[in-house]
Amino acid sequence: MILATPKVAAIALDSPGAGVPAEPKGVVTTPSGPVAREPVTAYVRDADRGEVTVMFGTSETTYNDPALVKRLLDAAR
Repeated sequence: MILATPKVAAIALDSPGAGVPAEPKGVVTTPSGPVAREPVTAYVRDADRGEVTVMFGTSETTYNDPALVKRLLDAAR
């Protein structure tokens, strides 16, 4: 689930001074192993602030990671 439209969030994150270091883009690939027993879900909580929440089982942790937010939004396109 993405709470901002990918295009709007990507524009905001691509703006100068966004503080996102340049990283290589992800590559679509075939899964290398079986599916995890419990799903791991990551969703962008606030693209402008670079917040992403990761949920696994009954755990939920929110990170401030603008680079990960950008990669998730790029993957959603």
